[in-house]
Amino acid sequence: RPAPAPEGAPAAPAAAEPQPRGSAPGTPAPTAAVAPLPGGTPFGQYELIEPIATGGMAEVYRARMRGVEGFQKIVAIKRILPHLTDNDEFVTMFVDEAKLAAQLQHPNIIHIYDLGKIERSYYIAMEYIDGKDLRSILRTLDEKKSRLPLGLTLFIASRLAAALDYAHRKKDLQGHAMALVHRDVSPQNVLISFDGDIKLCDFGIAKAASKASHTRAGALKGKLQYMSPEQAWGRDIDRRSDIFSLGLVLYEMLTGRKGFAGDSELSILEQVRAPQLVPPREVDPAIPPEVERVVMKALKEDCEQRYQTAADFASELGNILQVIRPAPGASELGSFLADLVGRDRPVSSAAAPAPRPAVAPPPSEPAKPAPAPRIPVMEPVAAPASEEFKPPARPRLAPIAAVAAGVIVIVAAVMLFTRSKSPAPGPAAQATPAPETVEMARQVAQQEVAKQTQAMRERLAGEILTPAAGAPPATTPVDKAPPAPRTRQAPAAQAPVPSPVPAQPSPVPTEAATPAPAAAPPTEAPPTPVPATPTVAPTHAPLVAAQPAVKVGDLVEMGSDVVPPEPIYSPKPAYPPLAERQRISGTVLLAVLVDENGSVRDVQVLRPITPDLGLSAAAVAAARTWRYKPATKDGVRVKVRITQAITFRF
Repeated sequence: RPAPAPEGAPAAPAAAEPQPRGSAPGTPAPTAAVAPLPGGTPFGQYELIEPIATGGMAEVYRARMRGVEGFQKIVAIKRILPHLTDNDEFVTMFVDEAKLAAQLQHPNIIHIYDLGKIERSYYIAMEYIDGKDLRSILRTLDEKKSRLPLGLTLFIASRLAAALDYAHRKKDLQGHAMALVHRDVSPQNVLISFDGDIKLCDFGIAKAASKASHTRAGALKGKLQYMSPEQAWGRDIDRRSDIFSLGLVLYEMLTGRKGFAGDSELSILEQVRAPQLVPPREVDPAIPPEVERVVMKALKEDCEQRYQTAADFASELGNILQVIRPAPGASELGSFLADLVGRDRPVSSAAAPAPRPAVAPPPSEPAKPAPAPRIPVMEPVAAPASEEFKPPARPRLAPIAAVAAGVIVIVAAVMLFTRSKSPAPGPAAQATPAPETVEMARQVAQQEVAKQTQAMRERLAGEILTPAAGAPPATTPVDKAPPAPRTRQAPAAQAPVPSPVPAQPSPVPTEAATPAPAAAPPTEAPPTPVPATPTVAPTHAPLVAAQPAVKVGDLVEMGSDVVPPEPIYSPKPAYPPLAERQRISGTVLLAVLVDENGSVRDVQVLRPITPDLGLSAAAVAAARTWRYKPATKDGVRVKVRITQAITFRF
């Protein structure tokens, strides 16, 4: 018996095997009996245009269906090989399965239009797809040393999972569950059109095909390299077998290699019965961990540990697809296929066959902090003086406020002093000192404001005040800074304050001498804050302090100077079954610690949903898989705690 085809499909070797039991004796070998009909051959209401493919059970033609008033439609005709028509068991099963499959109406399942018989040949008329099967696409990519982009890979798998879920749940016309199982989910049964349509074909036919492919080792159903373990052992199978097979198709699309490979059918069979698959990330580290988790769950040896429904499988794939940008779709898939085979397409989305374009962002994000070295926080120090003058504006308020307070105190003292006089001479006395005192206080305030402003400019510029500006300090030994001597001059200028006092010939001269010392303390009050001017110390201290002392990986508080992290990979949480059945929805608030690499280090629930029913745990589990663009402070990657909302809704 010839060796199996590289794809491991048993259909081709079956054509060369001895005839199945029940076939008429003396029937010529199947290979001799298979002779494609020439184009233009009438076939009932159809006209065969050209042969498309030939297998161990049937041959497929592109045909034209004709009707009244010139009606035409291009269809695919699957014609059962003549030698199989003598196998009554096969024919009965084929017809029954075809009738069931004809009831399937799903956008990702090939539509069956007709089941008939012409002479001794049974045939099926089905939807024609202008495109390629997935097996030939993968072979072409392998020849070009390339692979399907991650987004398109997941898109194809999610559509196939949706098709399987529909078929697994389908009920017949009487409302009874059909319990359909494909049994042959493999790349050659996946058709992709140049418009990006994805179709699963031969649904329900595989069971009948097994009757036409007996081997001496027993009836192994389906293609060996895409079988489930229970299928390889010949046990009863259900929809979870199709999930395993789809997992193998996804595995091959991701890694570019088959899950099971060997030199003989027996070696492959042994691998399928005890699967030991290499994790996808060991083949290609660019595959995201979440994708690997989904694939390996679908490929569990124990069917109880796999996805129990194709809907669960499709949901997990859909969650990952939602965070991939650009979002893949039919248009991108059609463009990719057209570019791959060199076929022009009127509307193209320009999808090049570059491997894993959607996986590149996550690895590259942690390396993005390369700009950090070129964000030195010393730039403000090197800025011009006009820029440096702005930070000390706040300390300048203290001296000005002190001077203003001194003015108020002086005015208040004068008011109290004048009011303490007798009513008659009060106005005369009040008119004499008040203008001088107020004018002196005003001058002092102006001098202080001018001096403080000039001093701060000079300090920030790193210059020392010239002697010309500091001529008044000659009256005081204080020489630490120009402003200090000048503040000492204020009391000297206030020496004439007692001079107006003698001009007060009030009836009580002893009381006139008493207020004179009282007026002196207010004049001494302004200098008190001036020597303690904090502006001397921060000549450059504020600028040095403004420089960020943070290092990569420091935990900082969120603020206006922190750029918050941005999600780049945010799969949706799995809905807890109990909460889903009771249709509980809402939002879980989480406190998430995001490290300097954008990974989630810790998750805490701030506000759960009531009743919880596992929603908080699902939200925490989902949040731990999120990936972020790291937060930065002054260009340095840091850790931060953020509040993240995860919503559950129907």
